[in-house]
Amino acid sequence: QFNAVSFVGNQGETGALVVNEGDFIKRGAATSFFVRMELLNTGRLQVSEGALEVGSGFTNTGSILVSPAGRLELGSGFRHALSGRITNQGYIRIPDNAVLEGTYQATGTTEVSRAQSSALFNAPFRSGGEWLITGSATFNGATTEFLGPVTLRGGRLIVNSPTETRVPDLRLEVDPRFGGGNQIGGSGLLIFREARTWTHPIQFMDTVRVRVEAPTTIPTNFTVEAGARVDLLADAEWTGGSVSGNLHLAPNVVFDLATTNTATLRLPFPQTGTLRKTGSGNVSLQRFYDRSVTSGDSVTNRSLIEVLSGVLSIPSGAPFYVQEAGRLHLASGARFIADAMRFRGGELTGSGTISIVSDSINRGCHLAATVSPGSAENPYGILSFTFAGSPSWLAGSRTILDIGGLVPGVSHDQIVAERVLDIDGGTLEIRTSPGFTPAVGQEFTVMTGSSRTGTFTETTGLDPGNGRRYRVIYEPRAIKLRVE
Repeated sequence: QFNAVSFVGNQGETGALVVNEGDFIKRGAATSFFVRMELLNTGRLQVSEGALEVGSGFTNTGSILVSPAGRLELGSGFRHALSGRITNQGYIRIPDNAVLEGTYQATGTTEVSRAQSSALFNAPFRSGGEWLITGSATFNGATTEFLGPVTLRGGRLIVNSPTETRVPDLRLEVDPRFGGGNQIGGSGLLIFREARTWTHPIQFMDTVRVRVEAPTTIPTNFTVEAGARVDLLADAEWTGGSVSGNLHLAPNVVFDLATTNTATLRLPFPQTGTLRKTGSGNVSLQRFYDRSVTSGDSVTNRSLIEVLSGVLSIPSGAPFYVQEAGRLHLASGARFIADAMRFRGGELTGSGTISIVSDSINRGCHLAATVSPGSAENPYGILSFTFAGSPSWLAGSRTILDIGGLVPGVSHDQIVAERVLDIDGGTLEIRTSPGFTPAVGQEFTVMTGSSRTGTFTETTGLDPGNGRRYRVIYEPRAIKLRVE
């Protein structure tokens, strides 16, 4: 008969509405029912239709059923005792300072609203339905499992369960009323198994461990604090902003840096997956200051870094780039910049540009790895070294140059140094392409610089066939091959 009904205690009084062993049923889809005094439910409370709004001080030791057409909005300080049971088929809003010890089952929507303190779920937890967290929700039970999507809308999800917590679908949004980012923390292990595009900021904190097992788009601002860790077990894409902290790539995983703007990537090194730079922007690559996973003051690569477009840089004054294994590949037009580089193993390949900022002899670019212009798709390339520093070929280096014609970068490899070509040992390996027969008297300029010092210790592949031979000519500013 009424649009709204309220139970209200007199001013200064501490009245209570008590539901003992009977049924308290709210019906009427167009009406709201307000309980402004303390509510104690030891019987059965059911919201069949419409909204039931309960003020602060609600204690439940009995059962609560919210039907699909019902809505229950709980007040501050809600207590759900161990003996209690809640079944949510419609909508329940859980407030700040709520403590849930009893059973909670959901196929409807649960909202944990914005508050100064967290709503606590202390019982073993396994729930379906949709969860909307605009406040803070902490799960302390022996097990926590979500069967439906979880949306953080400027909210905080804290999981302390000792067993793994599965989140099939994590969605990140921004609360338009308050702004701010989303946070995931606690001491538990969370597993995300569904592909998802995250477009809003997320921060992982405390000592939480996260495994992302499906292809994912990383949001613009993605932060993993020092005590937390996120493992990418499937390919991921990032379109720029800032990624920092303890983010790890599993083997065979590709992390695509697809940004078109200036961005910062601050990770622990070495990694085991592939960092692939595809956007036209400049990504600043910085190490994470965790001495257990870094090698001195260096960004250490033991896997694969591909710069297919744009710029990947290590900031000036930052640590060395050290490559102990793996490969650094630069596509045509791409650039890699660092103060100093140490290629101690692995490969340097491609047709892009290495820019060496420091001109100190103790820094520069030291090559004791395999250097091979070109790629698997195009075996011929021009690999360039620019800026103040000079490349130095050391003992143990192996330089592979493919010869298939007279045009540099089109039919034969070439290495170009803006400064000095400093050759202090290593092996020069010439590979004549199948089907190509060089003519006597032809010359191929395979390396150039402003000047040249030194020679290779060993040269192989000097016999291209048909009774001909390459002769290596060391000129003041170049290294050439002459066919005799």
